[in-house]
Amino acid sequence: MAASFTLEKRTNRFGECPIRISWAFGDFRYQTTLGFSIKAENWDNLRKEVKAGTHNLNGVFAEEINYYIRKIKIVVHGIEAYYKARKETFSNDRRKKAIKDAMSPNFHS
Repeated sequence: MAASFTLEKRTNRFGECPIRISWAFGDFRYQTTLGFSIKAENWDNLRKEVKAGTHNLNGVFAEEINYYIRKIKIVVHGIEAYYKARKETFSNDRRKKAIKDAMSPNFHS
């Protein structure tokens, strides 16, 4: 299953909702927040990304957050394709490391 991005229902003290990733692959399930929060009205629930031209209270614009979301989607898709094609098992430790690496600001896909 591809990674899914949603807003948490809870808000932080600034009234923004954290952006959450959920990814299930085989018996593996991974969930965490991305480290970005936005106002609920700035989230495009259909496209599962931040509405263009908006930003969060930290001044991070939609384009930067959406780039980050797309980068993670590409990494997750690549991982799934690689292991499905080879019919190999993907250990939980390797999955967690792959996502952690993809979420690193220094990672380039």
